[in-house]
Amino acid sequence: MTEHSTKPDSFFEKNPMPLTSSLAASSLVMPLGRAFILAIALGFLLLVSAGGVVAQAIDRHGNTFETATPLALGSSVSGNLHDAEDWDVFRIDLTGATETTDIWAYVTGDEDVDTVAGLYDSEENLLIFNDDAFIRDQVRASGLRKTVPPGIYYIVLVSYEGEPADYTLHTQAVTDPGSDTETAVSPVIGAPMGGTIDGPGDANYYQLEFTERTYMIIDVQSLNLMPLEGALLDSEGEEISANMYRRSLRACCVSLPIGFSIYDEFEPGTYYIRVTSPPGGAFEEFEGIEPPRPTPFFIYPLEDTEHAEFIRGCEARSPASHNPQIEDSLFPCQWHLNSSDNRDINVEPVWADGNLGEGINIAVIDDGMYHAHADLKENVDTDKNHDYYGTGDIYAPTEHHGTHVAGIIAARDNDIGVRGVAPRATIYGYNLIAAGDLSYFDLLNAMSRNAATTAVSNNSWGPTDGPTLFSPGSFWERTIDAGITYGYEGKGTFYVFAAGNGHLLGDDSNFDGLANYYATTAACAVDSRDGKAGYSEMGANLWVCAPANDRPGTLGESAGILTTENSDQYISDFAGTSAAAPIVSGVAALTRSANPDLTWRDIKLILAGSARKNDPGSSGWEDGATRYGADSPGDRYHFNHAYGFGVVDAGAAVDLAKDWTNIPAMETATVESGELSLEVPDAPGAGETATVTSTLTMDTSIGFTEFVEVRIAFLHDSFRDLEIVLESPSGAESRLAVPLDT
Repeated sequence: MTEHSTKPDSFFEKNPMPLTSSLAASSLVMPLGRAFILAIALGFLLLVSAGGVVAQAIDRHGNTFETATPLALGSSVSGNLHDAEDWDVFRIDLTGATETTDIWAYVTGDEDVDTVAGLYDSEENLLIFNDDAFIRDQVRASGLRKTVPPGIYYIVLVSYEGEPADYTLHTQAVTDPGSDTETAVSPVIGAPMGGTIDGPGDANYYQLEFTERTYMIIDVQSLNLMPLEGALLDSEGEEISANMYRRSLRACCVSLPIGFSIYDEFEPGTYYIRVTSPPGGAFEEFEGIEPPRPTPFFIYPLEDTEHAEFIRGCEARSPASHNPQIEDSLFPCQWHLNSSDNRDINVEPVWADGNLGEGINIAVIDDGMYHAHADLKENVDTDKNHDYYGTGDIYAPTEHHGTHVAGIIAARDNDIGVRGVAPRATIYGYNLIAAGDLSYFDLLNAMSRNAATTAVSNNSWGPTDGPTLFSPGSFWERTIDAGITYGYEGKGTFYVFAAGNGHLLGDDSNFDGLANYYATTAACAVDSRDGKAGYSEMGANLWVCAPANDRPGTLGESAGILTTENSDQYISDFAGTSAAAPIVSGVAALTRSANPDLTWRDIKLILAGSARKNDPGSSGWEDGATRYGADSPGDRYHFNHAYGFGVVDAGAAVDLAKDWTNIPAMETATVESGELSLEVPDAPGAGETATVTSTLTMDTSIGFTEFVEVRIAFLHDSFRDLEIVLESPSGAESRLAVPLDT
């Protein structure tokens, strides 16, 4: 006997929805860890057998609307989806309701659970669907939110692509949580709770109570793409500092702020979370799109046990060096400074010698800085901070990058938390790359501001990663030229730039006009195993690398660099060439502190000559010219297009700086080929190349070559199919451009 099924052939058969409607009803996002990975479910089509399916003995729930499992709002139920033809259907009876009901249903399970959900009315019409709800730790599990009148409703769950899924379905009837601290409700830690903002003037309040120090993550996210704002309040209802991240949605070319997350440490006491909607709407700049109101959202408070374990483990751990003079409580987990297997930058001997970078000024050009941080404030010259966006301060709660960078450079040597490479250097921040409209004038200003006293300029930013060329323009180049000529009392500001994180996207640091300029120093990244970080771009312009990591680690060896975070907190997984650059800047500061007479050119040569040759098994290492000032012709530079001259070594750099003889004034020579009228032919076959060569002979008295700048102008339909190689008289090759697939 065959069981009759009333399932539609697809979720779209009964009541296909316009894409914009389904998008607004069901698209959600979440941050993974502390770096936002954003996605959007634009739509799906789930096909099942037209003849229906037969319930199997292992099913816990009905497979059709007729056999649906009754489910009361406010309850949870577990189930299993065993293949592509298995549906679990649940019946919600709201016929006794006297008014509309705000239904919220969401699925949880293990991290791999991947479900699709649909909400149907009593006529089996699809009202909304959702593929991925993006609730934290449940990235691909589904969720539904809909206000409905009295009646019968069905929730249908299926497994995406037929993968087996053990799940729990949770349901809520969302009610108004309270509009002030007096009526605030207390969410359950570890469980999402629904809320609604009725309009720009509305606010929802949630109360949190702690009896002991607790690290928390609090996610607040809109369910209809509308923006949300929030604040952390103390027991008196006064707003207090909170370490807050934006939750943003990216779809095509649009980025919409649809919520926020708070990562913070809460001391015992009472706190309130206020959720509001800013004036206007996220879509107000798009003509013809009316922002929907009200704004449904969820709040999800959970204890950050992983971060708490890491921090407390660091505090209880002895440093690898067992140096009793280093009392910074989190220093044992700063593996880039303090490791047992020589993966660090060898900076402790410099500190032991009394060199902490005192008196050296470093500009942190970034998105701002939490300059009141207990581990930074003694080293920040707030008079030199500069706000480009008219907010009155370079600190903004949702900007974090600059705080991370500042801590790597110059977190104070105290017993509070972490330690910077140059823990007594003076730093100041320019919020050049904070959220806002960056003008070219501001870019030039940031390169030259306070140049007369700025010894090092750190720039952990650059063009968007991707296989394209970027030129900052001749005015930028002239500004940098002025900085190295007149900056730092005529000895030249030392400009450090991140080499770029786009290697996996086909990017090459040669194509970044910021990091590839002769007057800047490009910093690449290595991981905790002393090898190339997967994202770190290669290039002939690379100078030195520094630790950043891109592999998951164990306690004390994090997935990145441990450094300062907003609101007196710390972050354990800062990575990228953004983390490598400030390490190089800190070493440059120590080098200048050891020998105040050094010019920017001297520092570049000192870093090159003292760098540690990491990853010795790499086939990319080449011997180059004899080191400047070397006693033996056999004492040569080593270079690798993945690592530059190697990993920065603070101890070796400072030792070299102490007895350094400044390089003479720069001599330059230029030779031009003129128009060559060369054609690059197609390769004769797959895997083969076709080569054209041009030789330039330069007759000069220059005895030591610091750099060669090549300017090439050509037309080619497939630029990224080309490899451009510069070969020196000794046979050393510099790859100036590489094919996209290598």
